[in-house]
Amino acid sequence: TPAHDVAPMTPRADQQEDINAINKSADAGHRGFFLTSQTGTGKTIVSVMAAKHAAARRVSGRPANILVIANRPAAICIPDFRRTIHAVGDDGHRWLVTTVDRVHKAADMKVTWDVVIVDEAHGFRSASTRRSKALAAVTKAKNEKKDVPFTIWMTATPAHDPTELTYLSSLLAEINAEKADDWAGDKFITSLERNGFHISKGRYGAQWTEDPSH
Repeated sequence: TPAHDVAPMTPRADQQEDINAINKSADAGHRGFFLTSQTGTGKTIVSVMAAKHAAARRVSGRPANILVIANRPAAICIPDFRRTIHAVGDDGHRWLVTTVDRVHKAADMKVTWDVVIVDEAHGFRSASTRRSKALAAVTKAKNEKKDVPFTIWMTATPAHDPTELTYLSSLLAEINAEKADDWAGDKFITSLERNGFHISKGRYGAQWTEDPSH
């Protein structure tokens, strides 16, 4: 638990712009938002403030369940999020702060998550790993928008090319007005091709190319 003498925090103007953009997405009923900005720009406070707004929009008459998946090491990253939550106020919601290495435990909990924050989201780019499967379960990545948590994915390093954006499959499906399940898992590459991306076979698997012959 953070010390009670944590100083209050107020977003800077540029951070408030990001918060407003995420809030607009939540207000529009979208399933989530992808925030990519440079390291050190304050994505932590942005995500926490936006998560509170999304929670207020989605939940009435009870505290929201908000899951924060922080980066490693846990000894540094978990206290950082908890300190920020304390500094801006938790608004009476139930917050669980865990790490990428423990997301499978959150998936096993009998909890319906209303809002999810995924820090360093690019760490989930391999859809076949245990952590990525657990995240897909937590965010209900294969489900349609009804009753899915509002998810804030954020990272300073999204991907080397579009084939690594598997962690955004449900969001890309929504943007393209397609079913979330059609973008999940092994279907991701096919969905990219269907939407105009040229994909070739590289040394380590599928990769994006500008060559239209592929």
